[in-house]
Amino acid sequence: MSREGDILDLMSATARRLRTIYDRRAAEHGLTLARVRVLLCLRDREGLTQIELAQALQIEAPTLKRQIDALVRDGYLERRPLPAGGRGKGLYLTPFGQTHALTEFSRKTRQLLLEGVSGEDLDVFQSVLQRLHRNIDRLEEL
Repeated sequence: MSREGDILDLMSATARRLRTIYDRRAAEHGLTLARVRVLLCLRDREGLTQIELAQALQIEAPTLKRQIDALVRDGYLERRPLPAGGRGKGLYLTPFGQTHALTEFSRKTRQLLLEGVSGEDLDVFQSVLQRLHRNIDRLEEL
């Protein structure tokens, strides 16, 4: 197999393993990786609309709606009218969503995952991944 093929296979396997371990750890808190991603995004950018959040997470709005509905039902999120009479509703973490063990769980998982990886290596890796994303965007346009 080519070097490029090996790298792509390794990236795919890493993503699968990461999703599996993250889902297992998230399940201990009654969550899934998809729901954790929603909570983490809103932790940093509260008040996004469902459409804005779908764009930020790069997922389809109907898929996201199911995640949001479950997080609202379970008390993590709430929908509120947008400020200044805007149409639609913004999404906000509830006090429970803000204080839940999610932050510690996510921090610890990331810390263990990146143990032994230097900041310089992370910068290079992030740059390569961003370049791959741009290339994928170009492929999608073909």
